Amino acid sequence: LFRRLMRAGEVIHAEAPIEMTQEGEAPDALWFVASGGVRIDKFGSAVNVSGPCFIGEIAWLQGVPATAGTALDPGAVAVRWPRPALARALRRSPRLATALEALIAQDMAR
Repeated sequence: LFRRLMRAGEVIHAEAPIEMTQEGEAPDALWFVASGGVRIDKFGSAVNVSGPCFIGEIAWLQGVPATAGTALDPGAVAVRWPRPALARALRRSPRLATALEALIAQDMAR
């Protein structure tokens, strides 16, 4: 399952800040930050968090706009799954869809 999931995405090594989501806009991808930092901007306030964590998961699961603007910090490593490629992979494999939803739920519970 892991290989199938990784085939649908791309590994990103940030050399400069990379915008992942914009508050109020539908994200074009689901992200998993494996290591490094993320800046989260919401309602005009900013916080920094460290991976591992998913970004864009609420928008992905609920089909709503992003609840915050986020940017990957330089030096961070992440996996980016474009929405069409990930949706296609999950339609082809219900087991993969269930596994990804479980990982997202586990991340949200932290």
